Amino acid sequence: MLKLKYDNKNIIEFVIHCCVWIGYPYFKYLGGDVYYTMGYTNIEDGSLYVNLFFGVIFNAIIFYGIAFWLIPRYLAQHQYIYFGLVVLLFFTGVSGLEYFQEQLVIRYYNLNDDVYKLVKGVKKIKNTLLSTNLSIVLLAFLYRFSRDWIGLKINNRNLVKENYLSELNFLRSQVNPHFLFNTLNNLYGIALKENADKTAEKIDRLSGMMRYMIYESNESTVFLKEEMEYIKDYIEIQQLRFSKEDPIKCTFNLTGDMGLNKIPPMLLIPFIENAYKHGLDFTKASFVDIRILVKKGFLQMKVENSNMSVIQNHRKDEKGIGLENVKKRLKLLYPNIETLTILSDSNKFIADLNIPLQK
Repeated sequence: MLKLKYDNKNIIEFVIHCCVWIGYPYFKYLGGDVYYTMGYTNIEDGSLYVNLFFGVIFNAIIFYGIAFWLIPRYLAQHQYIYFGLVVLLFFTGVSGLEYFQEQLVIRYYNLNDDVYKLVKGVKKIKNTLLSTNLSIVLLAFLYRFSRDWIGLKINNRNLVKENYLSELNFLRSQVNPHFLFNTLNNLYGIALKENADKTAEKIDRLSGMMRYMIYESNESTVFLKEEMEYIKDYIEIQQLRFSKEDPIKCTFNLTGDMGLNKIPPMLLIPFIENAYKHGLDFTKASFVDIRILVKKGFLQMKVENSNMSVIQNHRKDEKGIGLENVKKRLKLLYPNIETLTILSDSNKFIADLNIPLQK
C-alpha cells in the first residue's frame, strides 16, 4: 500500500510537469490569434514551432539535469566548488547545443530580416537564449529546494506520528507485563508459605525474566552477564515442558570471559526461542544445541535444532516474524557487518551469529 501511494505521487508529479512543459508555450504563444516571432523564426512558415519544440527539450535538460542530478550529486554532498564548476560546464554545453540548433533552423528555412516585411502584425518574443536558460537554472534551484523542504516537513510529521504511536503502544504493552509481574510475586509468596520450594524457585526465575524484560530491555545496551542470566533462566523454564521419557535432547554451552562487555538487550533470545518453538517434537527424536563463545571482543552464537517436515509446515504458518524482526534489527545495529548466517535443510536448522561486543 505504501509503495502504491509513492508511485501515485510520482505519477501525479510527472503529469503536472508534462502539462507545464507542453501547456505553457502553447497557451502563451501558439493558442491565440497573435502572430509571434522569435528571432527570425515565426508562425507564418512554421519555423517557430520547431524552435519552441527544441527549446522546451533543451530547457528540460537544464532543469532536470540540475534539479535531479547535479544538486543531489554534488551540492547535497557539500562539494560546493566542484558543483559550481560542473553547473557552469553543463549550462555552457547545453546552451551551446541549443544555439547551434537554432542556427540550423535559420539555415534550413532561409530566414533573414525579410521575415518582418513578409509577416504583418507580428509580436516579437523578447527572450534571448541566455536569459531564458538562466531563468530555467533559477527555477531548477527553487523547485529542488522547495521539493526537499516539503519532503522534509512530511517526513518529520510522519516521524512525530510514528514516535507518538510507538510510545502509546509501548505504554499499552507495559500494562499486561506489570500485571503478570505482580501476579508472579504473589504466587511466589504463596508457594513459600506452602513450603513448595521448587515451585517457588521456578516462579522466582520467571519473575526475574519478567523484571528483565520490563526494565532492563529498554536500555540501549546491557551487561553481557545479565543477558546470559536471562537466557539461562529461559532455558530452565523451557525444560519444565519435558520429561525424562521424551525423546528430546537440549544442550547449552557458554565459554569465554564475559567481563564488562555489553550487548544490545534481547538480541540473542529470538534465535533460542525459535529453536525451542520450531525444533522440538515430543513424539520424535529432536534436539536443540546452543553454543556461545566470547572471545577477543566478539560474541559467536551457534544455535542448531531439528527441522522436521511437520515442524517446517508450522514454521510457514508462523511466517518467521521473530527471525525477520531480529534480522532487521541486526542491519540497523551493524550496517557494515555480515553478522548472521542461516542454513536449513530437511533435517536441521542452523543460525550462526557473530557480533562485536561493546565496553
